[in-house]
Amino acid sequence: MLPGKSFHDWIPIIRGGVLSSQKRGWKHHLEFALKWLQLATLAAGNKGLLKGNELIRRKWHPLYPEIAGHTIPTFLNIYLLTRDSAWESLALESATHLLNYRTRDGGIYYWEREQHPFPVIFDTGQAIFGWISAYLHTGNSLFLDAAMQSGNWLVNQQSMNGFWVRHQHPGYSKVIDARVDWALLELNKITGEKEYYEAALRNLCWVIENQQPDGWFAHCGFRATESPFTHSLAYTAEGLFFCGKIINDERLLHAAKKTADALLKHQHPNRSLAGAFGEHWKITEKPICLTGNAQMSKLWMCMAKEFNATQYEMAAKKFLEFVCRTQYLKADYPQIQGGIAGSFPIYGKYERFKYPGWACKLFVDALRTVQENPNAQRFLTYRG
Repeated sequence: MLPGKSFHDWIPIIRGGVLSSQKRGWKHHLEFALKWLQLATLAAGNKGLLKGNELIRRKWHPLYPEIAGHTIPTFLNIYLLTRDSAWESLALESATHLLNYRTRDGGIYYWEREQHPFPVIFDTGQAIFGWISAYLHTGNSLFLDAAMQSGNWLVNQQSMNGFWVRHQHPGYSKVIDARVDWALLELNKITGEKEYYEAALRNLCWVIENQQPDGWFAHCGFRATESPFTHSLAYTAEGLFFCGKIINDERLLHAAKKTADALLKHQHPNRSLAGAFGEHWKITEKPICLTGNAQMSKLWMCMAKEFNATQYEMAAKKFLEFVCRTQYLKADYPQIQGGIAGSFPIYGKYERFKYPGWACKLFVDALRTVQENPNAQRFLTYRG
């Protein structure tokens, strides 16, 4: 039980005791989420986004380089929306501080650097998003040089088979590296360096080879023995979708759509998704992975625009409403106010009893997407 709280106070945190977004409004939930992000970065000395808050221990975990990297585009997009220079400063401070987490060759260290002093493929890809955004925003070549150094490191670590074997956490090749491919293609767009394009394409071929006819992915769990969380399935589909858009590849777009459509078919009546799925979409974790729900909301909105399909927009908004209902809005425990838990109920397997930094970041991205004026181009000015 939370120290200093009665059991009665504890119940809303477990069950999610706020009104739906239809009554509160998307903007209301966005404001609370942004306050939580500010708190989580303040706890890191405004140098990037922390791994998150552990509810029971009332403890902030250290800065997470992977998440700090792909939150930089979010901060800059919020700056474009609000014109609040604090978000711009936070993004650029994060991008600068992130430079300290590189190896000599450009790999990005895992967040538990003292216990695991090695660079990680996925984390390196996410840092590239941050440095690209910082470069495009400022024109400072320091950030582009860092992105290219990390891109070169990724190319050099790739196996002959096209996927990454070395520097995987925890020693297991995963299809979520489609999101690394996305970062490499963004880097190729800016630099014109062919090697980034070719490395991304090699891995994307391997990712598609691991997609089953029903849209499920092998090698999608965080460990070889685990079924993929909705979070990692969404990461993979998202990577394929945005890679497909960049290089205009119908095969990649179709693969992303196949997974998105399968998840639509497996939604709960309350418009949420199970936490994890095994082969043939067998539910292996009933508690909901809120991160994955937020990711799919954003992806479905993007697909609604790409394919002119209203069913995606409807699903995106309904799923996001569910995530909003779990957002803790009371002021009695500020370290979780406005944040998004790992699971619902919070004792689920995914980030149990924690409020991960990336869950709130992805929730903010989803809220921005559903609010975006179709005629405006600002939302995805900076990608990641």
